Amino acid sequence: MWQMLISLCLTLSGRYPSRPALRRQPAFRGPASRPHLEALEDRCLLSGGALNSTFGNGGLVTTAIGARSANANAILQQPDDTTFGPSGNGIVLTHFGSNPDTISDMALQPNGKIVVAGRSGYSPGVMALARYTANGSLDNTFGTGGIVNGVLPAGYSSSQAEAVLVESNGLIVTAGAAGYVNSQGAGVSNLTLARFTSSGQLDTTFGSAGFAFNTALDSATALAVAANGDLLAAGNALQMNADQTTTRHFALTAFLPGGAVDPSIGTNGLVTTTITPGG
Repeated sequence: MWQMLISLCLTLSGRYPSRPALRRQPAFRGPASRPHLEALEDRCLLSGGALNSTFGNGGLVTTAIGARSANANAILQQPDDTTFGPSGNGIVLTHFGSNPDTISDMALQPNGKIVVAGRSGYSPGVMALARYTANGSLDNTFGTGGIVNGVLPAGYSSSQAEAVLVESNGLIVTAGAAGYVNSQGAGVSNLTLARFTSSGQLDTTFGSAGFAFNTALDSATALAVAANGDLLAAGNALQMNADQTTTRHFALTAFLPGGAVDPSIGTNGLVTTTITPGG
């Protein structure tokens, strides 16, 4: 039996999430609630697109966790066990350090530990990670008390993780964005990868002091390892048009295992696709 683990962002103010939460539901296999590069077995919808009535209540499960609103940002499957969370109710709440806290993605290690990544704080926020044992307890062998907070590249004032994966060698890689305010007072956002050791330390052998960037892209929302070992990050690129309007493109970039952009992919390591609305 397998169980589904969902990351939830709880909103106390009615607008911004306050604390990340993990919620486990009974056996279910389904696609992620947000775009990912990996394929997941589809079990939440039948082949004809109808909800699977054997799951939850008519194919739906809703969970109240005491906040005004909650939304799921990520999903993974883990082997079934008897309890999850400190009280055994299937819920774990973790405070990264600054409100609001947001979990954007999760990854399951081969040993059953759960790595989550997201952001602590807002305007500016900084990248944060946590790792849990299979029963939902913070893993004290990771970071400080199971949490890595304040992950910020030099020269940047904000950062966030939108995707996370665990490589076969145990290293943990996140993809997202880092931002700063330029000399004209405008905010600038760059696609950013960060790599961590299995104990939660920045891997300074990766990129520049543990970070890798592609300044042609604003951010990444999905991450995968290619067959050749490249790290593939998907996100969006912002184009400034001659009439001063902007166009966003779907974008894919590739990084070599050491953190440099792989120039053999697309044009200088970047592939962009424009999808016309209604087209």
